Amino acid sequence: MKKVYCFTALLLYIFFIYTITYKNEAVFVKDVYITQSNVYVSRINNKLLIKPKFEYNNYEITKNGNYKLYFKNDEFIGYKESYFNKLRDIIDKRIEKVFDYKLRAYAKALLLRDKSYLDEYSLQHIKKASISHIFATSAFHLSLIYMIVIRLLLGLNKRIKEIIALVFISIYVFTLGFSPSILRAYLMILTHTLFKNKFKSENVLLYTFLLTLLINPYQILSVSYILTYLISYVVLVSKYNNILLKSAIIQLVTLPIIYYTFGEFNLISFLVNIVYIPLFMFLIYGLIISLLVNFTILINFLEEYVVILETGLYYISKIEITIIKYNKVYFIFILMLYLIGIFAYIQHIYGLTRRS
Repeated sequence: MKKVYCFTALLLYIFFIYTITYKNEAVFVKDVYITQSNVYVSRINNKLLIKPKFEYNNYEITKNGNYKLYFKNDEFIGYKESYFNKLRDIIDKRIEKVFDYKLRAYAKALLLRDKSYLDEYSLQHIKKASISHIFATSAFHLSLIYMIVIRLLLGLNKRIKEIIALVFISIYVFTLGFSPSILRAYLMILTHTLFKNKFKSENVLLYTFLLTLLINPYQILSVSYILTYLISYVVLVSKYNNILLKSAIIQLVTLPIIYYTFGEFNLISFLVNIVYIPLFMFLIYGLIISLLVNFTILINFLEEYVVILETGLYYISKIEITIIKYNKVYFIFILMLYLIGIFAYIQHIYGLTRRS
């Protein structure tokens, strides 16, 4: 009987998803995220999209943020911006006031999900060095901001600090919008704060994966969605404390996806990440402190610091010998090794289960 109930529930869910999926009907409203000339469409007519759409900003909307765009007979007639855009404007204006151009570009990219101010050369160097994920707001950013808020709340009870930090993170997340990496990181922080020590981290990751998939099953078609959960799972189940070894394992696990999707793979990317993740963590920390307290000495230091980071990325991007371009034979070989590794891991887990 349980099987019948499960099967019926699955059919009802599939039917429900079908009814709330956009099917190229007339457009009345679009939910979008705008950064200068780029428009990311997440929903149309309040319905799910099988694949997110990207458009050019022809709507004469100059401020970045989340919007609802309204249409009549396929013609744009107006928009409504998110209430959280006002907070984004406050942060944006503060960044404009405190930082000069170079530091301003990095502050907007790292804190406001807006890479449009980074020049083309910087973006190319970041991509070639395989550290683009640092600029995609994720657990890396949210956990750091969460920690900073807690440390700034001196003299308060630990639990009160955590709740205040969670409220702060919640407002920040709604301001930025929910990308797969942001939603996953936010749900994990939310669960950890509200149900501390009641669930294992692996279970929390599984619950957030299932929840986000229930909300929008089409996310499974997104490479960033797959990578964000795959990397998080590897970090949690890996028993090695050696950061070098753990980074190498992450690189091996994600190799087929990155190689196939981006058409190339940098053999030294795990070493670059080991060096640059802590360096960018310090940069984010410095940017946040500078926004809170206009400390001239720190800002001047960060300006020179960014130049050093860019110089390092420039030289790393020039190392072509470690970059493997896409080749079908290479890919099949890597995929075979990947499948063998998965099979060996399943056998290992099965063996542990039987022994227990």
